[in-house]
Amino acid sequence: MNAGLPTTGIASIFYFLSIIFMFVNECINIVRKKSNLKRWRFVGKQIFITASIIFAIVGTGYILKMAIPAKEVTAITGINTTEGFQKNTNLIFFTPFIILAILIALTQILRLFFRLSSRYINSQRHKSQQSHN
Repeated sequence: MNAGLPTTGIASIFYFLSIIFMFVNECINIVRKKSNLKRWRFVGKQIFITASIIFAIVGTGYILKMAIPAKEVTAITGINTTEGFQKNTNLIFFTPFIILAILIALTQILRLFFRLSSRYINSQRHKSQQSHN
């Protein structure tokens, strides 16, 4: 088993994306005039925690990069030069974020589809009940 850095797993990615969703949702609520200061305080605290976590992750990466000099890196991906690994590090780092973002987007699309289809079915039932009466 392999131990990673805390707050760098799938749950943390979900947490970060949830904070972004909360922020966007509150911005939409401002337009709808349904937002309030209590919710904004909560969202602000969560954004602060998220920024602190990201800062700690980036800082840890920077410290590790300075503490461990890169000589020759062999990866499972077949990238066996330091230069090749450094060019693909961003792709390796962002792949879980991209996958999770796609999964969350698909989940939201399915939620919207089922919500709209249930409304349509209910309206059709209501129309048929009115025509029978």
